[in-house]
Amino acid sequence: KIGTSIEDQKKLEEKYSLKVIRKFRLTNSIYYKILSEAEPPALKNKILKYDFIEIVTLNHSLTPNSLSFDSDFSNQWYMENTGQEIQFDTGVAGIDIGWKQAMAIYSKKVNSYVAVLDSGFAKDHDEIKDKNAINSSEFYGEVGKDDDNNGYQDDIYGWDFFRGEPDPYDFIGHGTKISSIISGANDGVGMQGIAPDTFIIPLRIGGKWPDGQERPSIAAVNEALEYVYYKPEIRVVNLSVSLAKGDLLAKTLDKFDQDNRVLVVCSASNGGVDKIGDDNDLEQIMPASLGNDCIISVASIGYRGDLSKFSNYGKTSVDLAAPGERIFVANIEDEL
Repeated sequence: KIGTSIEDQKKLEEKYSLKVIRKFRLTNSIYYKILSEAEPPALKNKILKYDFIEIVTLNHSLTPNSLSFDSDFSNQWYMENTGQEIQFDTGVAGIDIGWKQAMAIYSKKVNSYVAVLDSGFAKDHDEIKDKNAINSSEFYGEVGKDDDNNGYQDDIYGWDFFRGEPDPYDFIGHGTKISSIISGANDGVGMQGIAPDTFIIPLRIGGKWPDGQERPSIAAVNEALEYVYYKPEIRVVNLSVSLAKGDLLAKTLDKFDQDNRVLVVCSASNGGVDKIGDDNDLEQIMPASLGNDCIISVASIGYRGDLSKFSNYGKTSVDLAAPGERIFVANIEDEL
């Protein structure tokens, strides 16, 4: 809680062998590593009994939410759907994002920047290699020095919040795919990105857990959002993760609402991978169901306009639906 004394904080850390990893300014919270052999759930309950503690969140992994990608699909129906053949099936004309109509009235005023909180960014991929935003303060600064004083040394091309280093390279491909949809090169070759004058700030929020699986962590997501909060050039965040509960994440996004500057685009979740999707009105999915003004919660539809089988939905908790099946994207396998 705000107003907690340094003395009380130090006593708590010493008693339970807690090592400070990172302090979050937005939520007045601290990310600790447990140095003892104590079981985290039991330790959480003990710490919650202190009257100066507001919330305790364990650093669980989150579920990454994917679009339905298909690397063999050679026509971007989501940009313009004319009812063309799509993998031996046909779409419905007009079920698209109206990209051509938008481009007809679009004129560039300034460059825009989207923070993609995902698996990283393959900066050597032809489709996106020129779309990695550059932090000029660090680019023209000294190597090994935090030139812009934001707490992140040499964050020239983004940041890896899972490993705590300045190279958010994408070894999985999902972040690269999302980035290519947003702003793939307009060069007459391969795919066409939706926003031609948008640059990507890649913020890697996931990595390998002890079971060998790659997943985001709560701590990495919160730290990445705080990083965004203090970079005024970022106006849009793409965040495709979900979890059942997340008090710290909710508190962070409350700050975004107060600021009223950054738009956070969230997946409604893929609860229905093997069945009909779940109703987010009945069972809250974080962060898409939070209801904050800064959040747009997005369900997935296919090329016929139907809700994707894997997609969650919600009459009040989901804001809109967008194409999310058989999306033609940049694959890192093509470059390796």
